Amino acid sequence: MASYPYLNVLLVTANVGSLFDNLGEIERDWLREFYKTVHRHQPRFIALHCQEVGGKDYELNMDHVEMFFRNILFSEEMKDFDRACVYVDKDFKIKNNFTALGSMYFIHKSLKQIYHYDFKVKEFKAVSGRNIHLGSLDSAATVEKERFSKNFWPDVGFKWSRKGYMRTRWIIHNR
Repeated sequence: MASYPYLNVLLVTANVGSLFDNLGEIERDWLREFYKTVHRHQPRFIALHCQEVGGKDYELNMDHVEMFFRNILFSEEMKDFDRACVYVDKDFKIKNNFTALGSMYFIHKSLKQIYHYDFKVKEFKAVSGRNIHLGSLDSAATVEKERFSKNFWPDVGFKWSRKGYMRTRWIIHNR
């Protein structure tokens, strides 16, 4: 078995709300910088986490959200990543559950041993193909998503918002 002393990983988190509120130039510039970063660092595993998916007018912009994520997934710049997992919480009709979060995980074709945790059966499973979950994530077994409760910050006086988190678990090269 080959020894892997380290793995080149790229972790990106971004508030992408303005990309959807101002379609066009901002999105092109953002994608260009993302692809340049991928090219410069040559990662083998990428985790891209996006907040405020859909922007302030998410009800109007949700149609563009799916196109945004699919454009990245199937772009020429990402062709060496032959496996991917995409999770986008875009079911805004369930107000008490909607987080406006989206995550994409890209696995480079050179990675052979990679496993993703299935929270329902409580075991790791090999990742293959492109797994795309758009809408409600309640039935997606490989991600946990929670919206923070209304009383999460009881003394601060924040307006309750879409804030929450998504969680996935991975084993790469038996680590």
